[in-house]
Amino acid sequence: MSVLISVMSLGSVITPLNAATKSAAAAAEFFAIIDRPTMSRDGLSDPNVLTPDDIKFENVTFAYPTRPHVKVLDDFNAVFEKGKLTAIVGPSGSGKSTIVGLIERWYNLTPEAGAEESEKSDNVQLGGAIKMGSHALDDINLKYWRSQIGLVQQEPFIFNDSIFANVAYGLVGTEWEDAEESIKRARVQEACEESFADEYITRLPLSYDTQVGESGMKLSGGQRQRLAIARAIVKRPQILIFDEATSSIDVRGERIVQAALDRVAKDRTTITIAHRLSTIKKADKIIVVAKGKVVEQGSHEELLKDEDGVYHNLVHAQQIIMGSTKEWEIEEDSTASLEATEVSEKIAVETKVDTYVQKDVFRSFGVLLFENRQHLPWLFLTILGSLGAGGEKFAQHSDISS
Repeated sequence: MSVLISVMSLGSVITPLNAATKSAAAAAEFFAIIDRPTMSRDGLSDPNVLTPDDIKFENVTFAYPTRPHVKVLDDFNAVFEKGKLTAIVGPSGSGKSTIVGLIERWYNLTPEAGAEESEKSDNVQLGGAIKMGSHALDDINLKYWRSQIGLVQQEPFIFNDSIFANVAYGLVGTEWEDAEESIKRARVQEACEESFADEYITRLPLSYDTQVGESGMKLSGGQRQRLAIARAIVKRPQILIFDEATSSIDVRGERIVQAALDRVAKDRTTITIAHRLSTIKKADKIIVVAKGKVVEQGSHEELLKDEDGVYHNLVHAQQIIMGSTKEWEIEEDSTASLEATEVSEKIAVETKVDTYVQKDVFRSFGVLLFENRQHLPWLFLTILGSLGAGGEKFAQHSDISS
């Protein structure tokens, strides 16, 4: 008996030991992040000096700190023109998302001070410069620079909060961060109208105060994406970055989201990483990246003329996957020609929310039976069998009692 008690006690001790081990491993990663040198937040922040201009990559060579020997960008040169839409395409691993990370200044082109790994001979030597006009990004105040950028990623993070709060989080770090709620609500509503999110929000029972659930589970993929677009533009950024913003949703939802992207991109410096190439036909310039280098650039029509080019092969491969070139052209034309009113009408039909009518238990049970009417014969047989078995059991119990 004592052995059994000892084994049970030992089992109860193992559970907290496992939790302590996992906590220690997680704490090591947290402390590594905390102890990591922070980027300098000093620099230019005067809007009169930092007027919007072209973003230039000049001979940029880059490798990630966790893989210092793997070259991601190799002598990369590109210009993202002010007020125009520039698309970046290329195979997986070519460095497309790395370009976004460098523009956002998640990484530096200069090695960290005191980093021992940078002394290894096989590590990539970082170099080059990234500028906005004549100003290097490193010379611009980090908080100010990021406040001028709106980013929409492939899988947007939606907080377990109201729709209003999710969009208002985009005002953090701007002059409207501590504004009155009425001012914030006006800006949130304006951003949602511009991104077509207002079309489904106004049909929800609580409108902008509707709780979206964990990771926005109460919304569809297209609705979450439009909410993320509204959050990105609520601060009125100079620069918009779309990192494969439509690749995780279906074609029907993609057309609506793409129309919203086209609308908010007007008169802004816009950089988009494309997954479906049909969505970038109207881009002012397309940059084709392979192995960290620019291999082609030009408009959609110009790049298609080179039948041996990388872009022509990518388009041809995607046409084959989609089934036919006719479907490709239909999708392009329908996406590009959607006007704001047409999109609004389409969204209104697709996101219509019926008025909820509360039912009592009898009506609910009746609806359940009606929807499963094909199974009613088996249900009645089951009920009769259960009644017969119950009656026999009752009779046996009565005989025993007597």
